[in-house]
Amino acid sequence: YWLGSAALRTGFEFTPTLSLFAEGSESLHKYDAASSSLGVPFDNRTFTLRGGMTYVLPGTLSAEASVGRSWLDYADASLSDAPAWVVNASVTATPDETLTLTANADTSLGPSTDTPGDTDVSYTLTGGVNYVVNPWLTLRSSGSWTRTLTLGNSRNAWGYSAGAGLDLMTSRHVVWTADYLFNHDVPAVDPASDTHTVTVGVKFKR
Repeated sequence: YWLGSAALRTGFEFTPTLSLFAEGSESLHKYDAASSSLGVPFDNRTFTLRGGMTYVLPGTLSAEASVGRSWLDYADASLSDAPAWVVNASVTATPDETLTLTANADTSLGPSTDTPGDTDVSYTLTGGVNYVVNPWLTLRSSGSWTRTLTLGNSRNAWGYSAGAGLDLMTSRHVVWTADYLFNHDVPAVDPASDTHTVTVGVKFKR
């Protein structure tokens, strides 16, 4: 499918470190073909209105949190439109120049992946740590947890992941990367499954 989106935010600086904001957004999903099971396309628009706050301590902490309401409007009248509450948050902390900590919470609303004609709400929590051992070596780790609720039949799917990796600079222009990721998925209907992924690569910098 094709995806286009736009957002407009207005904010107020309450203090030098704390700001309040309101944001409205709209996204458009345009599918290349109709659903094979229902015979209609899942083309839709999603409208979201949310309010929140940001808190910034330059060089140390950056955080944002918001809550709002989202509405999924299908183009085909035979599909049921669906609303949902959405929560988004992010935190980035840099206690010193070698350590970076991140955490995120996201909500997404869209056509169901396993129940044709239904709508999924997915909640995802992610976290990561980057540690600069020296100018040549950086270590990384990450973790996530996801829960997906199908609104029409109240089915639940969930899963989690954990990973680790490193960046090794062997010269001023070459950086080698290596990553390992473990995924555990528990679908609403099918049996649970585990996936192990190893990725090795190289980056060339000018």
